[in-house]
Amino acid sequence: DYRKLPLTILSRCQHFEFKKIGQVEMVAHLARMAEGEKVSVPAGVVDLIARMAEGSLRDAQSALDQVIAFSGAQVTDEQARTILGVIDRDLISGFYQAVRVRDCARLVEIVETVFEKGYLPSQFLEDLMAHGRDLLLVIVVPDPARHVAGGADEVKALRAQAAAWSEDELLRMLELMTREEYRVKNSGHPRFLLEALAIKLARLSDLRSIEDLIARIDRAPAGPARDDAGGTEPRP
Repeated sequence: DYRKLPLTILSRCQHFEFKKIGQVEMVAHLARMAEGEKVSVPAGVVDLIARMAEGSLRDAQSALDQVIAFSGAQVTDEQARTILGVIDRDLISGFYQAVRVRDCARLVEIVETVFEKGYLPSQFLEDLMAHGRDLLLVIVVPDPARHVAGGADEVKALRAQAAAWSEDELLRMLELMTREEYRVKNSGHPRFLLEALAIKLARLSDLRSIEDLIARIDRAPAGPARDDAGGTEPRP
């Protein structure tokens, strides 16, 4: 922590800030590594490893080595997700679809599957938040490909899913999941909390924002006012 160094020492030093490697550069480098090793790695797997590395090339190379050692010369998406411990994307998208149609029974089944397969509940919630963020960005950002991992096919699929949601709905969902993240991560009963969170998300459509309620009150016709004697008289 350079801020703890005395100024007399700091003035005699050169300060280099190492920044995280961008997603595009990371994907290109990993693709070159796979080509050099004569290994076939799907673009989706490369994107997945680059996203998990969060800007660290060392972590990305280690993950790619693990995937290759497990899969051999022909890597598949399923094999990569198994060795990396990544939650099945069908569970994530299925969760959002169940929330959309308010299928609470399906949501409870998905949570059950998460625990049956040994996924970390905090990781599942984190992946839900990441997917919600991607859905929101494809709605509000003109060029989401710059901010969303994956190629054109991934962005196209996200657009199709995002068509079922509004910006406000996604924002409310992300806010609720963010509030519950700490509790799920530190609770002794994360399954109960995840099930309750899933049901809350399914019922969010029943709720109305404060702005909407105020607007409805303003549009409501004025009723008769009561006088001191308990009767009514026309409002001015």
